[in-house]
Amino acid sequence: KPAAPPPPAPPPSGVLWDNVGVSASDRAARLLCINGGVTLGLLFVSSPLALFSFVNDVARTLNPEMDSWDEWVRWATGHGYLAGFIFQFLPNLLVVLMIY
Repeated sequence: KPAAPPPPAPPPSGVLWDNVGVSASDRAARLLCINGGVTLGLLFVSSPLALFSFVNDVARTLNPEMDSWDEWVRWATGHGYLAGFIFQFLPNLLVVLMIY
């Protein structure tokens, strides 16, 4: 039984010429890089927001006077390096730990 003839080739205007020489492994690597970058970007955007919301709820539970961000800012301005450590370093560290 003879094999069926192959379908006709697309017209030259329908070919994406930049993709002709790209191997399947290159496409897979590009797909993983793009999807990984988007995932990391979403994690870095959403995780700190969730973390700050959680910290604010915990602080409100422990000390009802810490009800607004103004109280946080007032506290942070009086504690120098400790406030920088808590508000700048720790959130980034926690984000990295959540990712891994």
